[in-house]
Amino acid sequence: MDYNKFTARELNDMARTFASIRSEVESNSDLFRIQYDDEAEICIEYMNFKTEFFCTISNPKLDNGYVFYELNHKPQNDVSNLTNTGRYPSKDDRVLNQLKQWMNLVKNIHTVKQNIHPNSKNINHYQEQLFESFSFMKDENDDKPLKQKTQEELSKFLLVLIENFEQDEEIEDDIIEELKLLNENISQLTQLQIKNYITFTFAKIMYKGVGLLKRVTNRATNVGTDAGIGYILIEALKTYINS
Repeated sequence: MDYNKFTARELNDMARTFASIRSEVESNSDLFRIQYDDEAEICIEYMNFKTEFFCTISNPKLDNGYVFYELNHKPQNDVSNLTNTGRYPSKDDRVLNQLKQWMNLVKNIHTVKQNIHPNSKNINHYQEQLFESFSFMKDENDDKPLKQKTQEELSKFLLVLIENFEQDEEIEDDIIEELKLLNENISQLTQLQIKNYITFTFAKIMYKGVGLLKRVTNRATNVGTDAGIGYILIEALKTYINS
């Protein structure tokens, strides 16, 4: 980044504005993450990898005494899933407030999708129960990524699990796809986000029956005992099944 092209006022405003944006995303890390972070651009995305919901704040520029930022976000509003583009000054936290409006819109969509069908409530209930068993990561580290070695162990476990699931007719394609997406994004996720992702995926397996979950767990035992994180995940599932 060539800081020389920015004025002192722009630099100070960028530091303050982007710090507030990062803080807001961190406080909502169960649903959002920073996908890209540069000195003059931040891209926030919704944690559901099957959607393309995002908000990008970029191109700060001093104009008439105020620093303006370009905001691109999808969905546009509650009646359009198109991308909206606009320029807003940071004055009176207008940039931050625009981000909050977009996040609230996405939160509403998330909540509705979670409850639009009676089955969803059952899956959510199973996820909460499973989450209690997944205590392999300490809560005080929830805002941090996994250690590099642990990332590698989890990826190894997921790859073998995916390979086995692809040979199982009872495992739906969307579950396999979710595990693939998780594996592709491990390094960019916090521990809390990973826990949420894993428990939601296995909750959908649980919804299809305890028998299937037990069979999946037994299969996971066969492929995951050599991977430390895989072993711990298996023990968490066993804890739930036997509770």
